[in-house]
Amino acid sequence: MGEIKLFQICYEGDLTAAISSAMRHLGAEPNFDQSWCIWLESGRHSAALVRFLWKAAPHLTLCHDVGHAGLEHALAEAAEWSGRPADVSLPDEPGYGAAVLAVPRNGVAGLGSKGFVQIGEVR
Repeated sequence: MGEIKLFQICYEGDLTAAISSAMRHLGAEPNFDQSWCIWLESGRHSAALVRFLWKAAPHLTLCHDVGHAGLEHALAEAAEWSGRPADVSLPDEPGYGAAVLAVPRNGVAGLGSKGFVQIGEVR
């Protein structure tokens, strides 16, 4: 395991249930000031992932980190939590920091174009 770093994520927009839920599923702990603290391994490109997820949060309906247990486990947890399984084709395991995201079709463009792999659809 690499060095563990603490990140604080500050959100300046309207605090919605979807944003709070996405942050909790990343393992972030809420603070009193609309910010969250999250401990992540520095060797997994954590800062870039957290920065992206913070910006993407308004577009997401679900977000779950892919931890040491792997992508299949993350998808199972996401389906259990949301009550909405997905039909997926599992790609190779990500080599470093990754997350499972669910977004409405009309929200995909708001995420940008880099580093995404569509692996399925939520039922």
